[in-house]
Amino acid sequence: MKKAKGIAKSVAVASVIMSGSLGVQATSAFADSKGTVENLQNGGKVYNSFKTTYDMKQNIKNSIKVSFIEDPYADKKIAIVTTDGSNIDAKYTINGGYYNAGLKWPSAYHTEAEITSVDSAQFHKAAPVNTMTSAKVTSEVGYTLGGSVKVGVNDKGPNADASITGSFAWKESVSYDQVDYKTVLETHTDKKLNWKVGFQSFNFPEWGIYNRDTFNTFYGNQLFMKSRSYNEGTNNFVSKDTVPALTGYGFSPNVVAVITADKTESTSDLKITNRRISDQYNIEWVSSKWWGTNNKDTYNEFFTNNYKLDWKNHQVTLDNHKALEEQMSSINNVNNQLNKGKGKLSFSMNGNQLKATSSNAGYGISYEYKNWGIFVNGEKVYTFNEKTTVGNISNDINKLNIKGPYIEIKQI
Repeated sequence: MKKAKGIAKSVAVASVIMSGSLGVQATSAFADSKGTVENLQNGGKVYNSFKTTYDMKQNIKNSIKVSFIEDPYADKKIAIVTTDGSNIDAKYTINGGYYNAGLKWPSAYHTEAEITSVDSAQFHKAAPVNTMTSAKVTSEVGYTLGGSVKVGVNDKGPNADASITGSFAWKESVSYDQVDYKTVLETHTDKKLNWKVGFQSFNFPEWGIYNRDTFNTFYGNQLFMKSRSYNEGTNNFVSKDTVPALTGYGFSPNVVAVITADKTESTSDLKITNRRISDQYNIEWVSSKWWGTNNKDTYNEFFTNNYKLDWKNHQVTLDNHKALEEQMSSINNVNNQLNKGKGKLSFSMNGNQLKATSSNAGYGISYEYKNWGIFVNGEKVYTFNEKTTVGNISNDINKLNIKGPYIEIKQI
């Protein structure tokens, strides 16, 4: 690469990538698979119910299998939930130009489960539980009539299988790959679970092992820098075929949650979120060489579904009403915060589309320089300032055609 004339000015690539765009909406597809029934010895049955959804904008697929265990000898209702078939795309994205360029890359993936109903349902067990560093994580769950549930996870390397011993009426095994990442169950309560699969390091044959915090006096962080002194900016990142598969292409989470409920329960509410946390890795041409910096946790993008567990009919269904309730509660809280000055700005939902109305259109919300952002599934699509006239803000928002289901409005 030719030497730049003087030191090139730093470009905030991250802010460019996160700016709003026209016609933004979260487009989702839904699919159901016909349930199956397994007969167990001594009168037990397992009813398998499936649900798959897909968000095209975030390129995240949420897929769950719920196995309802009908056990005449147990004093609880039991359901085994797995996320088999789910996938979170990496969105390994290069942006920028000749002297400055940026790379958006996934530093962590999360799979989150929450029981949102106020009832007896609770997470009895989960897998994996401990910190898992092996390249392949395999979880196994076994059930014995009478209500005994046993789970196990491999901890003996990339080729090991989970091992639970004993005689079981029903048994299932699930697994996922995580080369150069590690799994930690960050939240483990009776109502919430949160698995984090986080990046560890990358062994680039040309230079060595690098992580998110690596620093060199001459080149900064060389995490995904292809060359120290050659190539134009957008061509100077390690290819997605060379970096770890979870970095370049994506992650397929497959975890296990065991839910129990009292025999009297008819339905329970479950929320599942698959989330992608991305860093912004930037390179800048300075004094005849490349300089790299890694900005942590720049993006937080996700896809959430609310489900209804029908204990009586042994089915899992999407609960769009619950999603709308959560959306409206959040928007009402925002309206209470915004309506404090002469210019009035209010938000509402028309179906799944965000609508804005204003009064005293020529005034701002306040005279303070405070910025707000509108996010769809974690991605920022619009920014407004409290000093801007509310008439202009509402006109802009209504033209954008912002659609949910998960719209968040917050100060940034």
